[in-house]
Amino acid sequence: MDCSSLVLNTPRVYSNYPVLQYPVPFIDDSEACNIKFDSNLASTDETFNGCASLSGSDFSMLMLQLHDNITSLNKMFMNCTSIDAEISYDLFRHCPNVTNITSFAENTSLCGGIYSRSSSYSYDDTTTWGTFDFIPELQQASNAFSGSGIQYIDNDAFAPLNGEYSNLMEADYMFSNCYNLESCELVNRNNIIRNGYLHSKTFFTNLRNLGTFPKGFFSNCSNVNM
Repeated sequence: MDCSSLVLNTPRVYSNYPVLQYPVPFIDDSEACNIKFDSNLASTDETFNGCASLSGSDFSMLMLQLHDNITSLNKMFMNCTSIDAEISYDLFRHCPNVTNITSFAENTSLCGGIYSRSSSYSYDDTTTWGTFDFIPELQQASNAFSGSGIQYIDNDAFAPLNGEYSNLMEADYMFSNCYNLESCELVNRNNIIRNGYLHSKTFFTNLRNLGTFPKGFFSNCSNVNM
């Protein structure tokens, strides 16, 4: 099915209703599209693959509708080229049991940074968490953000927590062709983003559960210094 023209809600609807909050309220508007994922749904694989007209606001609303039973976001927004939202540090807050984000946002215009956890990290304070702390069981992430507009990543994006290392097992081409991606000294909510380097001895060692060294992890990312 061709979904290239699919748009959930117009800018007018988003400007008149506080839908980008949790829980997402029902929009009582004749032009509105209200959407909710079934509570028993375990996968959103390819749900919006190729929906090139979905907006950044559509994306943000859909991410707020995810829930605990969903374990796979494989190709959920692949080729949704109009999604230009700036990702938040808690992008995956509402789907904590996800294990698969393969090609999740491949070839989108998502921007912003991949956050590492704050130096004042506390399990009880999620504002100190990093992006991937919200999905601790993640195993598959090949091409997850390939070809997107992601801009920042630092050396601690996959840092171990209390001696526990990332469960990630597949990550080939995870950030390939992210032409705007830069390596930074720190990317978290308490610090100004500054240019820096990734240290291969620690960055990839932190991904010690990968079966083999990931292919093309940062291929064509000319601003990533390592």
